[in-house]
Amino acid sequence: MAATRQWLDTYEKQVKRNIKYQEQVQRKIEAHKTRAALIELRRDWIQNQKKNNYRNEYQRLIGELAHSALPGQTVENIKDRMRKLEVLSQESLGKVGKGERLDYNALMERLGHN
Repeated sequence: MAATRQWLDTYEKQVKRNIKYQEQVQRKIEAHKTRAALIELRRDWIQNQKKNNYRNEYQRLIGELAHSALPGQTVENIKDRMRKLEVLSQESLGKVGKGERLDYNALMERLGHN
């Protein structure tokens, strides 16, 4: 009888330990899911920020071209920067293949700017 009682006590301790272990594992899994979601959210925010930055700078350059009398060389520099911003925005929007890094001239050809 005493051996049976001892066995039951040992079994109950093992069950409690197993339950605690399963709860601990579940908390780790949830923490990992939360971290992955936060990383994805941060990546999306950064991507949106880049798009907005490109768009704002492009609009600023258009405004400079439209409302000022700039020397010819400065106008060419601004237009060149606008073309580079178009390329950067195409990269950020994923219109260039993932992991594909083309040089400036190849991207300009792909976009139709010769």
